[in-house]
Amino acid sequence: MGEFKGTKGKWRVVTPSGYGKSTLIMHGTDIIAQMVKFESKKANALLISKAPEMLEMLKNARLQLSRIKLSMLAHPDCTSGSEFDDYTSSAQECENEIEKLIKEATEL
Repeated sequence: MGEFKGTKGKWRVVTPSGYGKSTLIMHGTDIIAQMVKFESKKANALLISKAPEMLEMLKNARLQLSRIKLSMLAHPDCTSGSEFDDYTSSAQECENEIEKLIKEATEL
């Protein structure tokens, strides 16, 4: 599901001298992105730099949610209209939204 096609590995935010008012998102010596002249550039750069980690965490959260949902479905009190049924339905909706978001973020 949703393989990250961007630069693999940890990204970091750098504000080097010699780049004017730029903030860079770096991977090793490679520049992933350059944020220029925006008041919110550091906040944007930080969010962008965490994108690969957030994608992996989102995939993991979806997997764990699915496991919890399956456990609840196996419970004898999980019957139509029960509280368990409501929780498993909500979990499925959340799983679907996570899958959709991952697909939108990873398919070019």
